[in-house]
Amino acid sequence: MRLAIIDLGTNSVRFDVHEVGPENEVYRLHREKLMIRLGEGVFLKGRLDPHSAELCIEAFKSFRRTMTDFKVLRVIAFGTATLREAKDAERLINRIKRETSIHIRILPGEEEARLIARGILSNEVGLRGSYALVDIGGGSTEVIACQGRKILAKASFELGTARLQQVFLKAIPPKVVPKNLHPIEQLRRHIRGTLLYRLVSENWPKRNRILGSSGTVKALHKIIKKRTDDNFISRSNLKDLIEEMSSMSRDKLMRIPGMEASRVDMILAGAILLEECMNAFRAERVEPTEFSLRDGILDEQVEILKANRNLLKHDPVKDLFETAKDLGAKEAELHQAVRQAEVLFDRLKPIHRLKPEWKIYLLAGALLHDCGKSISAIGSSEHSAYVARYADVPQFEDWESDFIALLCLHSKTGKLQKKELPFRSDKITQKAFLKVLALLRLVAAISFQRSQSLPIQRVKIDANRVVLSLSKRSKPALGLLRADQRKSLFEDVFKKSLQIEQV
Repeated sequence: MRLAIIDLGTNSVRFDVHEVGPENEVYRLHREKLMIRLGEGVFLKGRLDPHSAELCIEAFKSFRRTMTDFKVLRVIAFGTATLREAKDAERLINRIKRETSIHIRILPGEEEARLIARGILSNEVGLRGSYALVDIGGGSTEVIACQGRKILAKASFELGTARLQQVFLKAIPPKVVPKNLHPIEQLRRHIRGTLLYRLVSENWPKRNRILGSSGTVKALHKIIKKRTDDNFISRSNLKDLIEEMSSMSRDKLMRIPGMEASRVDMILAGAILLEECMNAFRAERVEPTEFSLRDGILDEQVEILKANRNLLKHDPVKDLFETAKDLGAKEAELHQAVRQAEVLFDRLKPIHRLKPEWKIYLLAGALLHDCGKSISAIGSSEHSAYVARYADVPQFEDWESDFIALLCLHSKTGKLQKKELPFRSDKITQKAFLKVLALLRLVAAISFQRSQSLPIQRVKIDANRVVLSLSKRSKPALGLLRADQRKSLFEDVFKKSLQIEQV
């Protein structure tokens, strides 16, 4: 199985493709990093920079092409501080989903901290004694106190290099306004008020050693290693570097051996933030680690694969087929329902224009929409929805299970009021839901009492009309009546009349 992981951060977007083998061994096939600066200006204006947003969309289109080349089966895409904060983040997420079919999940800060810890703890060797993990990003910093491989405390703080540069330092070098505190002192007081206050009030343990992850720590270590050849950042070396950089222009900063051009405008803010983290823990050294958030995501995905070996061998439809069969449905009838759904989806592509990945939800609905009757004929749709939501299908994320459950709930007749429409915050998913539901209602009608289902013989699409021709060989009267009753949503969604006939 091939898995892609996309980490959309404040400064960069990172893209990995991994092969997970039959024994759950992992091989990295592709790695890419683009400094698109999505968080440019976000922490001052609260909105995404249009140019950076366009770069982001182009990056995701490129990733989609690469995933196609690598035949990737599963994509995990997530955003962090910038998307948590930007007021127009939803617009970007929806556009990326519309144009690439990649769904971005915004990670809460606490979950980001948990996954960073997981990425480091599951990969670093020789982790003994007491230490802290510090991940300095562009918009947030995650801090974790550990003992051996045990997490004692974790937190996410709205402290990041891009955020602090935009709000406090602003210029390179920082400009001093007469009668005001020096910008660096303002920055230090803000960090201490945010970070140190919580660590003291919650009685976090002191740590002499910090493992630092992500780009800022690596960039600082690269500079210091040029001077000392140390494999760590000492408190004294970091302090000297900060004093040196505090009054430097951009050109002078660029001449520092080991300086990365992509980080020159945020390196001072990052260095001060790292020093304050050391002060808060009373740490004497920071050791860089290669592992971070993406490694935590990967480790979690591999664990899911280990716990559900069928994921490497079977598709979710087989699992749902077994679920429906366990609830009393006959195999022949289930196969017929799936065939009907496949025919409708495939032959109506010119009007629904859904990407192939939406087909699985129609097939799932075709299998489960009627299974609630085995529990009770009263409220059977609600029972079907419950089965769909809690069916043991590890391949589905929570939103996918919800999607299928809602299909089952609304698979019968009835007009959906605007206020009842699901996925109101995600217009792309909502539009796809209505299209899939319109198809499912037809499948449900012609598969009613599946032993008497009506095979589809032909589908014809005209400018203003769709003609659905069903076989004469079965007893079609009730099925035709039900299909005719359930076609209103189809006509509303696709803006074409639907004619159902026997041939």
